[in-house]
Amino acid sequence: MKTMVSMQTLIFLLLCLISFSYTSSDHQYNEVNFEPDDDYYSGRVIKIPLIRMESALQRMARENIHPRVIESFFMRAAKNSSGVPVPLFKFLDTEFYGEILIGHPGQKFKVVFDTAWANTWVPSVLCPVVQVACILRNKYDASRSSTYIKNNKPFDIKLGSLDLKGKLSTDLFHINQVNVTNVTFAEISDMPWILFFSKADGVVGLAFADVAVDGVIPLFYDMIKQGLVDQRIFSFYMNRDPASPKGGTIMFGGVEKRHYLGNFTDVKIIPKTGLWTFQIDGIFTSRKKSDKFCTSGCQAFADTSENTIRGPADDIDMLNSIIGAQSFYFGRYIVNCNNVNTLPKVTFFIKNRNFTLKGQDYIQKMTWGPVTICLSSFKKSDTANTWALGAAFLSRFYVRFDMQRMLIGFADARL
Repeated sequence: MKTMVSMQTLIFLLLCLISFSYTSSDHQYNEVNFEPDDDYYSGRVIKIPLIRMESALQRMARENIHPRVIESFFMRAAKNSSGVPVPLFKFLDTEFYGEILIGHPGQKFKVVFDTAWANTWVPSVLCPVVQVACILRNKYDASRSSTYIKNNKPFDIKLGSLDLKGKLSTDLFHINQVNVTNVTFAEISDMPWILFFSKADGVVGLAFADVAVDGVIPLFYDMIKQGLVDQRIFSFYMNRDPASPKGGTIMFGGVEKRHYLGNFTDVKIIPKTGLWTFQIDGIFTSRKKSDKFCTSGCQAFADTSENTIRGPADDIDMLNSIIGAQSFYFGRYIVNCNNVNTLPKVTFFIKNRNFTLKGQDYIQKMTWGPVTICLSSFKKSDTANTWALGAAFLSRFYVRFDMQRMLIGFADARL
């Protein structure tokens, strides 16, 4: 009990330190132009701009919160999470969100479009003010919406030591200029404290219905069923230019040709995982020929919600050793920022093609108080023989998620 009290006290102190910077720095990311133009629509295609934000980790670094304090958050969040492929605290590494409206009149939310989740959830006005994670978020108010349909089925998802609780509701979703009717989602009334540090309000899940909690139909399935898109495809372009607030785009119903070069390499989705899981045939580095991982093949899933590349613990330790990274806090590794341009290339061999990352692709530079550090994106996962490829990998390529043919496709992004 004493630990619980001290943790709550610490969080409230951090809230006091950070809350002013939330309101003062948000303005540069909040404006999104929803006016249609010729590039937004080609047949029944829906495009949403992705906006770059500071990840929760970047914000904590900028606020000069000591890494040891953050590590205690990670350790507490990761407790009892062994075997959980998609931990809730991964959202501390989220940098991209889009804006949607829910209800009529529309209530605006900043959401992470997440290919590793199937459910959609946003905070609710029912979330008490004593919960720090709810304080600074936009919250859904069913009483303000004329299109709200009562559901009230309890929603409870446990990931590791963290719980996300609330109830299911049904309402109109306004995605750019298109209305998606009768969408069932979770309005969250009990939100884990660790999500306080994330600036996004909630999540739109883009994984398969097989893994949806309570059998809820995912949003993209509703778009397909209502004939709002011509193809059962969605695609991502992520702009990793840190100088630009334009984070990229997500296209529902097709691809955006101006953002990729050449042809797609299509890989079959591995059934029954519920995620966008596919086969990797090998991983190697440019340092020497013996630097090989996943030599007998392994599985990976695409995770659009986080920056890191997560893999088996032994492989991640060795990979970070090869690039000269040293252990840091909260399960991360750092390299000398002067060496980033000369770091070994890391190549993922997928369907007879090399997908190669340079040091600039897999190293994340951030300022920690007066010091600039360079974090490796390679991070340990609790699952054996499975990799989670986040934005450090995905943003180097234009990614097509083909639900019709059960394929995931990669093309060189037009950077």
